Amino acid sequence: MNKIKQLFVFAILIASVTFTVQAQPNKQKGKSFKSDTKSADTRAKEYTDTLQNVLKLSPTQYEQTFAINKDFYVKRDAIRASAKSDTLMANKAMYKQQNQTLKKTRRTSIETLLTPEQKTAWQIWQKQKAVNRMPNSNGTKESKVGGNSDDEM
Repeated sequence: MNKIKQLFVFAILIASVTFTVQAQPNKQKGKSFKSDTKSADTRAKEYTDTLQNVLKLSPTQYEQTFAINKDFYVKRDAIRASAKSDTLMANKAMYKQQNQTLKKTRRTSIETLLTPEQKTAWQIWQKQKAVNRMPNSNGTKESKVGGNSDDEM
C-alpha cells in the first residue's frame, strides 16, 4: 500500500510540473521581426515624436518628417519580408545593403528639413545613442537614451 501511495504522489508531482511548464509563456530568444506588433504608421509616429522632443520640430517639419519615416518603415518592412522569405544565404548581403541605403536616404531627407541648430542637436543625440549601445566593461549594454535602437540612421 505504501508503494502505491508513493507512486501516486510521484505521478501527481510529475503532472503538476508538466502543467506548470506548459503554462509558461513562450519567449523567443534573440531579436525577431514582429511585423504584426506595430504598424508602419505607429512606428513612424513614435520616432517622429521622439525627434519632436529632441529637435523641437515645427508643425511643417513634423508632417514632413512623419511622411519620411512612414515611407522608411513601409519599405523596410518589405525588405525584411523579402529577406525572411528568401532561402538563399547569398542574398543576405543584398538585403543588408538595401536596408543601409534606405537608412541613408531617410537620414539625408530628414537633414534637409532641419535648421543648423537642429542638425547639431540631432548629431549630439545620435552620438549619445551610439555611446549607450556600446557594451560597458561588464559586457552588458547600458540603458538607451530616447528612441528605439532599430531607428538608427
